[in-house]
Amino acid sequence: MQALAHDPTHPSRPSRPSRASRNARRAVFAVMVICLIGFALLAAAVRSEGSMVEFDTALATALHVGATPGLIAAMRAITLFGLQVLWVLLAVAGVALLLRRRWLLLAMLIVTWTGGVVINTVSKAVFVRPRPVFDAPLITAMFYSFPSGHAMFSAIVYGLFAYLLVRNTAHPALRFFIIAGAAMLIGLVAFSRLYLGVHYFSDVAAGILLGLAWLMLCILGLEIAYDRARTYHKAEGSA
Repeated sequence: MQALAHDPTHPSRPSRPSRASRNARRAVFAVMVICLIGFALLAAAVRSEGSMVEFDTALATALHVGATPGLIAAMRAITLFGLQVLWVLLAVAGVALLLRRRWLLLAMLIVTWTGGVVINTVSKAVFVRPRPVFDAPLITAMFYSFPSGHAMFSAIVYGLFAYLLVRNTAHPALRFFIIAGAAMLIGLVAFSRLYLGVHYFSDVAAGILLGLAWLMLCILGLEIAYDRARTYHKAEGSA
């Protein structure tokens, strides 16, 4: 993002963001709104217990019946990237930011993760959707099913890391591969929850949409904080 202009005659007044910055914020806001609408539609479909629920049940049954030992083992490994691996990544990133005194990014990391956990927990308690039930479950999971925590947390954390990497990468091809890699990882985690029979399709789709919506809101907050910090430092330098 380009540096913001500063009017030295008004050092206490924040300068307006550049056109590129405003366009980027509009795009982030648009993604947030689209994700929220998608989540709301899925939630309404699940509550209505109509065709969406029938599709969920049919898909969950088909995946369970067709499960193979090799894919079960692979999905059990992949599903770790939706929670356990996230904790490790967050801990490493948190310590690195703390040592480098990157307070704004550290605050972003804490707020994004903590807020996501709270939102997911409250959402599950509101919708109280039972998980899929099978006579011979591949794995077991606690609490309610909608929206998927693994899918939501993956969207938040891998999406956040992808945003930070893309923000500091100028090469278009590299940006594409970063975004594609994050999307693939999020998709694999979501599919692992489906394959292992602990979530329905609408659960993981809703988790991704809600996670991305929360992430977009946090990114907007971070960009505004960056702009204000740059304006403050420019004002200090011109004083």
